[in-house]
Parts: sequence; structure tokens; C-alpha cells
Amino acid sequence: MLAGSFQNKIKKLNKQLQFISSNDSTKPIGLYRITDNSIEHICGTDRSEIPEFTVYDKRGHILKGGWRRVLMILISKKLINKTKAEIIFSANLNTIKRDLTIEESSIDRALKQAAIFYDDGGIDMKKDDLIDIAAMIHKERNHAC
Repeated sequence: MLAGSFQNKIKKLNKQLQFISSNDSTKPIGLYRITDNSIEHICGTDRSEIPEFTVYDKRGHILKGGWRRVLMILISKKLINKTKAEIIFSANLNTIKRDLTIEESSIDRALKQAAIFYDDGGIDMKKDDLIDIAAMIHKERNHAC
């Protein structure tokens, strides 16, 4: 759904909800509840297109928050009515428990394999393993740029 359409639908649900954006086009637009004497930050939304479901990276970090997620936040804070939201968004918002599989990174796997765990909660690693893992991290950081 395009951001403008999403914002218009949200404003129909609660006139106190406003979208405020900074001049930095790389940052999300903030969703706020504005009353006569307070401003409450709710969450951020994408500037161009809001997917129906939240998009995660392989580590489980949110890349794009879906409009269903935003609606559930607003419903849980009692800022919008669920039934009215279902009508405006033409969606059934009954919660469906989804299994979320998050891919473990090669660095996390290497750390787990190299670690020696002790009963007292301590962890030890061999110097060679640490050097190899440090090289993996360095390589990953250089490829990200």
C-alpha cells in the first residue's frame, strides 16, 4: 500500500494520529499521537510503500514494518477501534500466530561452534578460532560498504 493511502486511512481511524517526517529521506516517517498537551511517538513507517506484513532481515531485524503491525500496535494502545480498522483496511485482523524462522549468520554459527561452555557460566575460545572469526567479521563489514 502506498504511504499516502496508508496515512489517510490511519487519520480516519483517529484524528490525533499524525505523521511527521524529517528532512532526511533515508529515515522513516514517525507516527505520533498529538493531543493538546502531549506528543507520543508510536512507531516509524516507510516513506513510500508499506507492505502488508513486516519484512525482516536474516537476523530478525525489521527492514520494513507492515501495516498490519502498525494497526496491532494502535489497537493494543487503544488508539483505534479494531472493527473500524478492519472495515477501512478491508482486512481481518484476528491474530494469526506465524512461525518466524530467522537465518543464523555464519559468524554466529562459528561463535557457537568455537565456544567452550563451562558449568559456572564462563565461556572460553581458542586464539586461532577468535582470529578466524575476527577475519570473518572484517570481511563481512567490508562487503557491506
